[in-house]
Amino acid sequence: RGDFEGLGFYTYNEPAPRYRLLKLRRPYTRGAFVRWVQKRVGANPDGVYGPLTKAAVLVWQRSHRGRGEHLTADGIVGPKTFAAMKEPY
Repeated sequence: RGDFEGLGFYTYNEPAPRYRLLKLRRPYTRGAFVRWVQKRVGANPDGVYGPLTKAAVLVWQRSHRGRGEHLTADGIVGPKTFAAMKEPY
């Protein structure tokens, strides 16, 4: 599965899914891509892009700004954020 059951640690050896724009919407976006993003940003991987996932994406974007990735901290998983998430770290 890629995670260590019950410990909250996730490995990132799973391949990146096909890209799709993610931002907070009503109803919330759901699915495998959301779960993949949640694992990358350290959020609970429940597969729902809600306020907690958006907050985790914002923190992740801010923490990756200084790495030459020129990310906007907006909580949206757009093309630049997705490309940065695919990079190993």
